[in-house]
Amino acid sequence: MKGILLKWLSLIVVITPSIIKLMVYRRVYRYSIGRNVRIGLSWIWVGRLHLGDNVQIGHFNRFKNIPDVEIGNYTVIGTGNTFTSSSEFTNDVGMTARGNKPILVIGEHCGISLMHYFDIQDRVEIGAYTTIAGKGSDFFTHYLDVVSSTQSVKPIGIGKYCIVGSSACFTPGARIADCCVVGMGAVVTREHKETLCLIGGNPAVTIHKLPSDAAYFKRKVGWVGSFTEPPFESRRPGR
Repeated sequence: MKGILLKWLSLIVVITPSIIKLMVYRRVYRYSIGRNVRIGLSWIWVGRLHLGDNVQIGHFNRFKNIPDVEIGNYTVIGTGNTFTSSSEFTNDVGMTARGNKPILVIGEHCGISLMHYFDIQDRVEIGAYTTIAGKGSDFFTHYLDVVSSTQSVKPIGIGKYCIVGSSACFTPGARIADCCVVGMGAVVTREHKETLCLIGGNPAVTIHKLPSDAAYFKRKVGWVGSFTEPPFESRRPGR
């Protein structure tokens, strides 16, 4: 009964001002939330949540049933993104049998724009200073194994200082190294160990090398913009 009430409360909290959300998340759900955090009209229903300082989560995002979520300092999540897990992959018996660890780890100074879908049935890790750009990319960790007729999982990893373009797809087990760019519409189906690469196509392959001195790979601040301030700059401290 308590679990049902907490779930209903998490839905009600969606429409409250950010300052009230933070108070409820800290005191009722015991989530760890840093300073200067702002959360819009988004639903958060997860087991454990750690938000660093100066994190912004926009409107209409959904964090559902994930056992563990970690989001680093100064990360900005835009609008309409879905981060979800399911009981098939999060129950203790299933996790012991599969050896999976459903956790979402987003490094500091990351940017996730809008309408992306993250299937967190196993570990999904996004490195610091990485941008999930555009809209409509899919990241899947689970699949149906036709040989064994079972639901199976493999983790996904994205390195530091990467860019993932619109409508990209990551299949279970896909990984890219640091300082890589994934082109629009690419389908990443395997591990790419080489750094400083432009990756594209279906299935995705290395197209050419990228310069190591590119300014994007040297950033000290994740926000990229010449004419607008980062969303966390104008906020009053202490919230």
